[in-house]
Amino acid sequence: MAEQPALGFAGLLRQLRAGAKLTQEELAEAAGLSPRSVSDLERGVNRTARKDTAELLAGALGLAGPVRALFVAAARGRAPADEVLSALRGETVAPADWGPGRQALELSPARFEFDTNRLPTARPRSSAASAFAAASAPCSSGPAAARAPSR
Repeated sequence: MAEQPALGFAGLLRQLRAGAKLTQEELAEAAGLSPRSVSDLERGVNRTARKDTAELLAGALGLAGPVRALFVAAARGRAPADEVLSALRGETVAPADWGPGRQALELSPARFEFDTNRLPTARPRSSAASAFAAASAPCSSGPAAARAPSR
């Protein structure tokens, strides 16, 4: 019998998003990312994610504690993606191939349950995004407004 290929980050992200009953667009909005970024990660166009992107996705998916840390490590290519699912099921995760100095994680399924009823809400714009939006909004004063004919 053929062995199943190991779950990659693309498959993990797709599974977690589907489990949360979110579309790619909804996950992207909740995480503050573009839908294209989520799509590229799920299709394996980008095989790993930047740490800040992984953190945003973990938050939008409602992951916390050691499960969140495993998700971020898997997104960065530093932990097997299937260990995130094992952690969500409450199985002991033994990081045999994570390198020296790591300890096995004992996870309680009741404590780190994946909440499929929680739909993330969009976060308010950051101050930088608000400043950009204000700066790029049409303005009613200045040289261009002075040249415009008044009615």
